Amino acid sequence: MTSSGLRRLVQQWLPPALIEFVRDVRQRADRRTDFQYFWKRFDKSSIPSELREMVAAFVESPDFPKISRYWHYLNANNLEMIAKSGSENYRKDVSLNYYTWTDFSEELAGGLFQAAAQSPNSTYSKLFRQQPGMELVPSVKHNILLVALHAAVMARPIAHRIGEVREQVSDSTPHLRIGDIRITQDRLNSLLEFERISLLGDFSGWRTVLEIGAGNGRTAACLMSLVPGLKYVIADIPPALFLSLGNLRGLFPERRVAVGFKATDREQLAALIRDNDLIFIFPNQIRLMGDKSVDLFLAVDCLHEMTRTTIDDYFSQIDRLALNFYMKVWNRTRVPFDLHHLTRDDYPARQHWEKIFDVACVFPSNFSEMGYSLPCAVSSTTA
Repeated sequence: MTSSGLRRLVQQWLPPALIEFVRDVRQRADRRTDFQYFWKRFDKSSIPSELREMVAAFVESPDFPKISRYWHYLNANNLEMIAKSGSENYRKDVSLNYYTWTDFSEELAGGLFQAAAQSPNSTYSKLFRQQPGMELVPSVKHNILLVALHAAVMARPIAHRIGEVREQVSDSTPHLRIGDIRITQDRLNSLLEFERISLLGDFSGWRTVLEIGAGNGRTAACLMSLVPGLKYVIADIPPALFLSLGNLRGLFPERRVAVGFKATDREQLAALIRDNDLIFIFPNQIRLMGDKSVDLFLAVDCLHEMTRTTIDDYFSQIDRLALNFYMKVWNRTRVPFDLHHLTRDDYPARQHWEKIFDVACVFPSNFSEMGYSLPCAVSSTTA
């Protein structure tokens, strides 16, 4: 019997709880879940000096103890990837960690397919008919999702702005050319999010956006393309912070960019935000920002990767800082290595926030989008 056959036989006989326990123990034993251990032994000369300095500062920052074991593991893997492939290839290789999907199921994409089936374009409706006896390979799955996303976007009011979003798309980037545009999941998902966020306001009076966990910067690229006057602050941890910095620097060369993770007081950070258009900081530094200084606070596809303590801390800061808040999360998730589960109802939105929307995502269909309008003054429980 092969090892895979033996593994299937054992899984059939062992209780699911025991299988999950064994998997958790094995994950805990992986030394990449201890980033400090990894970082001490890592060949730091193999990564760019700017990233090396950023990671070293992050390990000593107040944010480091708050990150989940899952992100200990992911950051170690991402640094190994940068060291192996070089920073030039990093954006392409690591993109699959940041919201580029290559698979689907009915649970994940059922709502998307229902929306796409309403398209007046017969090419789209035929695409989703299951062919007898046919299996899908990952590239075909990706293309189907991409065309379905395109169909859903083109059936919505936001469709006319699809060509306005700045994006770096090379031949090696997963994409399809539709008309004159190279279409990616990043472009289409961000447009759907922009349309939902617009329900919180028309952006005309908004000046400052703060996004946590921005990944490769896709949401920032969309908002900055469609609302050119926005001042955008990204609070994240490296290597993700390094990735979004590189992406957005390239996309918006005319904008003033500041890397502010060395700012230690309110005056320093305030000056950086005042004098620049795009500011990159560590999460702990949002405490240095002034009360109700953020017109829009974004948490897109990141809260469900955090510990409960970190989530609680963020929601306290949202209550203090923000006038509007948008979040996009899994309906139910298990955080690897930290051994806890989260549902869409576990996030501690305050009672004095006005809920503007709480809806299922078009895609991923097992995500929820929630938007809130917050009081203009800091509540007595937050102050």
